[in-house]
Amino acid sequence: MHWYTEKEELNDLYYLSIRLGVEKRAKELGINQETYFMDELPEALPGIDGIIAIGKFSKAQIKSLTQFHSTIVFVDYNPGLGNEDVIMADLAKGVRDVLDYFLEKGHTNIGYIGGRECLQGETVPIDDKREMTFLSYMQEKTCSGGKICL
Repeated sequence: MHWYTEKEELNDLYYLSIRLGVEKRAKELGINQETYFMDELPEALPGIDGIIAIGKFSKAQIKSLTQFHSTIVFVDYNPGLGNEDVIMADLAKGVRDVLDYFLEKGHTNIGYIGGRECLQGETVPIDDKREMTFLSYMQEKTCSGGKICL
């Protein structure tokens, strides 16, 4: 199950590559799988053993998914329900590693370029772990006068 429409996915190579990787691995393991996008949910999904939910799903979307099956693995999103299985990259560590590399190379004027994502039907952007880590880590590394402390 993909949180994007098929058309939206074409503009996001990150999520496209995750979906293609899941499909490839399922095929290698001999697992029958079907791909659905949230804008084209069927009435029912009989005979399924579970759902791999790729992307960031709103509470309403998660409720829709649980009507199909209670076993859901979320990829790249933790809805914070307390009992879900989640697969996520450690974005905070990745940001810190990149910043450490830049700082080790002597770079001190480092910027952040990011975007904003909202769950379907919501207008408040979700927190971006990369941006939050960038801001807090750079603040930790900043000395008096706004200079970077190495």
